[in-house]
Amino acid sequence: MPYRRAPEFQHPAQIEDGVAVFDALVADGIAPQDITTIGDSAGGNLAVAIALALLKQGKQGPGAVIAFSPWLDMENKGETLVTNNDTDALITPELLQGMIAGVLGDTIDPTTPLANPLYADFAGFPRLYINAGSVESLLDNATRLKERAEAAGVDVTLSIGEGQQHVFPFLAGRSALVADELARIADWYRK
Repeated sequence: MPYRRAPEFQHPAQIEDGVAVFDALVADGIAPQDITTIGDSAGGNLAVAIALALLKQGKQGPGAVIAFSPWLDMENKGETLVTNNDTDALITPELLQGMIAGVLGDTIDPTTPLANPLYADFAGFPRLYINAGSVESLLDNATRLKERAEAAGVDVTLSIGEGQQHVFPFLAGRSALVADELARIADWYRK
């Protein structure tokens, strides 16, 4: 999905573009429940936020959401940013702080629910599959998302890849653990 990207376009431009694509698919005759929003890292945030925005607008959202290692915490205060800092090969608090500045600028509150879904109301949210690596710094973004959605009655599945890094399913074809994870996602999706 092409969308306006930060830092040239700050929040909520990306969500507006995602909702526009969703609306276009529905206008073309695709039933909303037959659409799944899927994303990794910042795209995992976008996959979740698009569904939240549709709910907020009173529209029927996607039938499912899949978030690979979602980056959600715009306050940059997750516990695993500290506890997994030495094991994560990519993500650092400093990297995220720069990305947050690009996404939110100086005017968007980092607790805005569509920017930081950890503050969102998940009532009525579609079923949700989340995965993350056990050694990645964004692990607790995934676990907190699960807790928040579950508290609202959402059907949530969380899969944690033991010893895996950020967006570990991208190792498809090179890891038996990833093959197993992709099979779990496929089984979940077919339900």
